[in-house]
Amino acid sequence: GILRQFFEQQQPDVVKPNGRPMVRTKASIPRGPAIVLGVTASVAAGAIVYSHYAQVRDKAVMRAGVERDKERVRLRRKMKKQAESMQAGTAAGSGDGGEATTSR
Repeated sequence: GILRQFFEQQQPDVVKPNGRPMVRTKASIPRGPAIVLGVTASVAAGAIVYSHYAQVRDKAVMRAGVERDKERVRLRRKMKKQAESMQAGTAAGSGDGGEATTSR
């Protein structure tokens, strides 16, 4: 394709000592740009992987916070219900109908 034509134009054909040109089987990228491309691709892939796992971890932490909040609300409601039932039981069990008595 186009890249092969570009790299073939950039590198002259190598001639063997016997005078015949060497047959190229494939075009190759020069070593310097290949290293830069490899390092850049590796850094980009690493950033993507890190970002993905950071988001998964953050989502799990936030979900755990929501679960803790739900449990806290559930326990608070349970305690409130128990307190109300104890107050209702105390008022009903006293026999005075919940009226305050004063002694003189």
